[in-house]
Amino acid sequence: MTLFRRLFAGFVLFTLLVFNSCSLLKHNRFKNGQQHGYWVTYADADKKIVLTKGRFKNGVQKGKWVYNTMKGEKERIEYYKKDKIRINYFHPNGKQAVKGRARIVNDSIKLHFYYYGHWYFYNEAGQLQKISYFENGTLMREDIKLKSGTEVYDSLAAELIKLDRDFHKYRDTLQTTYNKYGVKSEEYKSVWRLQKENDSLIYARIEGITTRFGYPEKKLVGENNGVIFFIISFAPAHVKEKYIELFRSAALKGEITLRDFAFFEDKYLVAKYGYQLYGTQYKTGKDYKPIYYPVKKLSDLNDRRKLMNLEPVNLLEYKEITD
Repeated sequence: MTLFRRLFAGFVLFTLLVFNSCSLLKHNRFKNGQQHGYWVTYADADKKIVLTKGRFKNGVQKGKWVYNTMKGEKERIEYYKKDKIRINYFHPNGKQAVKGRARIVNDSIKLHFYYYGHWYFYNEAGQLQKISYFENGTLMREDIKLKSGTEVYDSLAAELIKLDRDFHKYRDTLQTTYNKYGVKSEEYKSVWRLQKENDSLIYARIEGITTRFGYPEKKLVGENNGVIFFIISFAPAHVKEKYIELFRSAALKGEITLRDFAFFEDKYLVAKYGYQLYGTQYKTGKDYKPIYYPVKKLSDLNDRRKLMNLEPVNLLEYKEITD
C-alpha cells in the first residue's frame, strides 16, 4: 500500500462498516444518537478477525485506533487528539512504512482532510526513503533519501505521488455532500460531475505512464508502485479491462500481491460477466450474511484460491455459474 491512499479508503470502509454493523455488535453503543464508547468491527462473519477498534466520545474518534487488514495483520495505527491525527502505517513484515500527521476540518458544508507537516516514508528494510512536507494537504517539497539512481524514475515516483493525491481531490467532499444533502441533490450531482471529470484526467495520465514505463517497479519507485493498481481498482469495468493483463504480469513478478490481483480480477469479472473465479466478491443479504456471486468451475475454486494465496472456503456457500 502506498502513500495516503489507504488512509482515505480505510476511512470510507470503516465508516461503512460502523454504520452497517453497529446493530449487530453488543459493545457498539449510541448515546444521544451518536457513537459512544468502545467500538470494534470484524473482517469475518465469525468475528475472529478484528478489522478496526477504538473509542468514540459523542460521535468523535478519540485516542488510539487500530486498523488491520482483512487477514488481521496490522495495517495502521491512528492517534486522535481534537482535530489532529497522528498516523503510522506498517509494512506486511511489521516494520513502519509511513508516519505523519493529518488534520480534519469541518466547516459544516465540507469535510476537509489535510496532511500537514513532515511525513516520513520507509522501505521494508526500515530505511528512510524520503521526507515529504505538506501544507494544508498540498505537497510543498520532498527530500529523497534513497534515490533510484536516475532522474527519470525519481520523477516518475514524484508523479505517482501527485497522481495519488489528485485522485482523492473530490472524494472527501463527495462523501460529506452525500451525507448532508443526499444522492439526488444538486449539490451531490455537482461534486459527482467534478469527480468524474477528474477521474477521466487521472486515467489519461495513467495510460501515459504505463505506455512509457509499463507497470512501475518497486525497486525503481519504492512504495509508490502500488498507486496505479489502487486507482484502477476503483475504475469502471471497461477501464479495468485495459489493465488486467498488465496487472496479471505485475502480480506474477511480485509487484502486486497475487491475493490483491485475485480480488481485482473477480471485481472485474463480476462487473463484466456476473461471475468470478476466486470467490472473493459478495453482496450482503437482509440478515447481513454474505451472498457470494456465482463462480466459474466451482469444483476447482479452492485450487485456484491456493495459487493466489487465499485461504480455502466452504464450496457449499457458493453457486456455479450456468451458461
